[in-house]
Amino acid sequence: MASITRRSDASFQIRISNGYDENGKRLYYTETYYPSAKRKTAQEKEAQKYADDLEQKLRSGKDYETSQMTFKEFAETCWKPRKLITIEKTTLEGYEGTLERIVYPAIGNMRLFQINILPIQHIYDQMVSDHKSPASVRQVHAVISDILKHAYKMNVIDENPCHRAVLPKMKDSGDIRFFTDEETQAFLKSLREGYDIHYPRK
Repeated sequence: MASITRRSDASFQIRISNGYDENGKRLYYTETYYPSAKRKTAQEKEAQKYADDLEQKLRSGKDYETSQMTFKEFAETCWKPRKLITIEKTTLEGYEGTLERIVYPAIGNMRLFQINILPIQHIYDQMVSDHKSPASVRQVHAVISDILKHAYKMNVIDENPCHRAVLPKMKDSGDIRFFTDEETQAFLKSLREGYDIHYPRK
């Protein structure tokens, strides 16, 4: 059970047992919480709820400390080193440009556990409003999704919210169009007039 201690600055110190080290020494996770309530009793209830939720997250096996990282911190320290091994440097530089210009200004300072589909969808919708092509939107989506997919695989977040995104449809560049009856007749007439075609006699 979490230990909660009120401090003089109206904050609470939360201390939770978090397993043992290799020598059998008990480990603790400690965090300072600042309640938003004004009354003491409400503050205590708020701190207790936060401590209970925090303890549940720690017990679930999620990497709670990493989930406190901002999106940019995680991308730079956890995702980028992995990509350096798996893709060409020039490709990564393209990803970095996308992150710096579009992604980081929007969600770079958000903590991983706070990110849901809403701020991500806003990026895509804004790009569409700015008349960016569907392909450009999907390229940005691919970068964001890859980073959050890595966070999910590392057991940092519960899901990749990018799966819920609504993306613009790609423009059809090769639709099959059939002739109308009039166009068919005109096409056949042009063939007959342009070529010396001899039909076998019956």
